[in-house]
Amino acid sequence: MTDEDALLAGVLQQLSRDSPHDPDLANTVRRGARRRRLLTIGPIAAVLAVAVVLTGIWVSRPAATNTPAVATPPSACHPLETGALPEFARAGFSSPEGNPFALSTEGTMVAVVFANPLVSPAAPDRGNKILWVPRETPSATDILVITGHLEGTDLTTTVNIGTAPGPSYVDMPAPGCWLLDLHWGNHSDSMYLRWEAG
Repeated sequence: MTDEDALLAGVLQQLSRDSPHDPDLANTVRRGARRRRLLTIGPIAAVLAVAVVLTGIWVSRPAATNTPAVATPPSACHPLETGALPEFARAGFSSPEGNPFALSTEGTMVAVVFANPLVSPAAPDRGNKILWVPRETPSATDILVITGHLEGTDLTTTVNIGTAPGPSYVDMPAPGCWLLDLHWGNHSDSMYLRWEAG
């Protein structure tokens, strides 16, 4: 009880003694004050409780998004093979296994990837070296020309190896999965190879 409450209680007791019609005036006034305090505090507490519940609902609900989810189509590129090389591509290798490679769609060309992973742009300390091994021995006049198409874009590039299929360095202008159309002599085939970001 504060000093003001004590002073007020004393005044009210004095009034109750002097008042002929209500000898318990002090207690009547105190009860009325308590009732008014409860009537004021009750609605405020109820409003605060509702506000807390609504805030909890608002915070816990999932965030709305205006952007529909777009599924990313699967890439045509797969990890390079590391098992045994096809028989026609084993010449010169001490072991037919453990050499990362990709086989063309028609099975007429193997790309043995010495720079694994291939990167774009090319790393300054190592090139994107690939050994191209055709199923049929190429003639000396065959020239391997590669036309690359970057998956999911209109970007294309052409790489002229300048010789028959064999060892070469192949750089692509951007990282990603590339469809390579291969042309040499009277032959053509295709394969997918990935260049990682360099």
